[in-house]
Amino acid sequence: MQRRTRLAALALGAAAPVALVTVARRRADPAQSRTLLPPEALADDDSTFIDVDGLRVHAKVAGQGDPTVVLIHGFAAGAFIWRQVMPPLARRGTVVAFDLPGFGLTARPAPDAWPRGNPYDPEVQADLTVALLDRLGIDRAVLVGHSAGARVAMLAALRYSERVSGLVLVTPALDPPSLRRSLALLVRAPALDRLLPRVAQSASARAAYILRYAVYDRAVVTDELVKAYLTALQVDGWDAALACAVRAARPLGLLDRFGELQVPFMAIFGMYDRIVNPRQVVRMTTVPDLFMFVFMEHTGHLPQVEKPEDFVDFIEDFLNHLEQRASERSTS
Repeated sequence: MQRRTRLAALALGAAAPVALVTVARRRADPAQSRTLLPPEALADDDSTFIDVDGLRVHAKVAGQGDPTVVLIHGFAAGAFIWRQVMPPLARRGTVVAFDLPGFGLTARPAPDAWPRGNPYDPEVQADLTVALLDRLGIDRAVLVGHSAGARVAMLAALRYSERVSGLVLVTPALDPPSLRRSLALLVRAPALDRLLPRVAQSASARAAYILRYAVYDRAVVTDELVKAYLTALQVDGWDAALACAVRAARPLGLLDRFGELQVPFMAIFGMYDRIVNPRQVVRMTTVPDLFMFVFMEHTGHLPQVEKPEDFVDFIEDFLNHLEQRASERSTS
């Protein structure tokens, strides 16, 4: 069971470094021959590519007007993870989902090639999130971060509170103890650049199994979902970028910083999440402007996939709360 948990973490971002170390001890599956493609060749009809200071960011934008909701995915995922919830949320306002560097179809530059800093570093990715808002002409937004993407969303809220109208963390993987224990071992691996492709290829052969472990109802793991997760392995440069993303991962002490948040806050957990422990909610009670904690029944690590309608309802509740607050302040 321990090995299975670590494999699941590889795909979904709660403790990816531990998973990589564990899987590396096993014999990787033989690499299948594949043709690597530019990101544009793998884009969907609703994809858009936005230049942010020379970094080509793959995004999907739906709806218009306020409020704006920005969706930030976790480790090894991408904008695709939000596709079931984007259309209903777009009926309310603007919805933006984008691929973080190293994943999906966003560019994979060298760590020192972007003028704003290492694009694989979570703090720089927080800067990228706000820079993307600038490019889209968006003043303020509600940030929704899933799993490891919660780190980016929370950092953006801490660093740019004037640009963040609300923060939602979904099954957040902030600073799991396993991350702290394993990072030092992993980043010193002498053959990391050669090791990661073999690990990822081994995991890709088991992608459906890994995803089924992460959810409550295995029926939600469709062939389409599995294919979406594996698309990134077809992008030219995916292996080097994955190594960069792993090397940039580091403990950030975010579990001790909830008292610093200056924006309205909500957290969503899956009651049957085997990747992230919902008991971390205890650390979140220090948030000054707390709206509510949500514990979704019959749900694992992917609430937006497992229970999309309920997920949207909870986000709508949060948006209604923000709207009511704004209305009260304007009339006071």
